[in-house]
Amino acid sequence: MAYRELIAGTGRFLTFCGGAATIGFRMREDPRERAALKLVRETDAGVVISGRLGMHTSPAYAEDVYVGSLNGVEIGGHRASFVVPVGAPGVTTICRKIAARGPSRFAAPLSSRFDELDGQMWLDNVFVPWERVFFAEATPEPIATWLLWHHLYGWLAKAEFALGLALALSDAMGLKEHEPTVEYLVDLVVEVQTVRSCLIAAERDPAFTVAGYCVANHTHLMPGASRS
Repeated sequence: MAYRELIAGTGRFLTFCGGAATIGFRMREDPRERAALKLVRETDAGVVISGRLGMHTSPAYAEDVYVGSLNGVEIGGHRASFVVPVGAPGVTTICRKIAARGPSRFAAPLSSRFDELDGQMWLDNVFVPWERVFFAEATPEPIATWLLWHHLYGWLAKAEFALGLALALSDAMGLKEHEPTVEYLVDLVVEVQTVRSCLIAAERDPAFTVAGYCVANHTHLMPGASRS
């Protein structure tokens, strides 16, 4: 609750990482070495962790990263998750380069607005205080539900742009009566409308957390996720 109030009061940018390891870690011969993180030691003030985390979104812009329970660390028999500052000692963030595009936001509307610069985070003996250690289920679903909602909104924006472009080109090229083109357009319309309906349903028929907070209904989001 204290951390949630901190975010609400300061606007601090927190992004999400499910906690899965990088591809290199996952291919290690010893299964015990495939987890993303390992617990180096515990202290009265917190824990020290090391490892490498796989792809997560917007680390180039974030101030904190929530590392989900897929990271493999257990403390006292409970799966642990962490909030790690991007600028903390021992943290290295690696992002891909910005997508190649023209300087005009008008000419490159999608890559200008939705290029998330996914990246990895490497941790070398990083200290995390106990107030930033959270015990959670061994699934990121409660948090990832919000991220799926956000992901679908981004996908829908791209899909609507693609559909609008397809309609404009079909009209300009005189293909409005061309049967194969019409079939492609109908397929696009179905995909776009399905995802739009899923988002509306998830918001109009929301779920609620134990604390009473309203969240997007995961049941409604899943059909849209299968489309995107």
